[in-house]
Amino acid sequence: MVDATLAACTTGSAYVNHLDDAGSLRPGNRADLVVLDRSPFDGPAAAIADTRVALTYVSGERVHTAPAA
Repeated sequence: MVDATLAACTTGSAYVNHLDDAGSLRPGNRADLVVLDRSPFDGPAAAIADTRVALTYVSGERVHTAPAA
């Protein structure tokens, strides 16, 4: 279920917004991505809400860095 949810929020969202060069990491695509502090696939589903964004990149440029804990 987690993999389907992440796909809907990434490749699915890019598809419905006609962003053919986004939504997945591959050569030629825009590099918009987030780096999470944990894998959403590890642990119980209830713990996903505790996941925090560590870094955010837009078009290959870092635009957010989380403060050190």
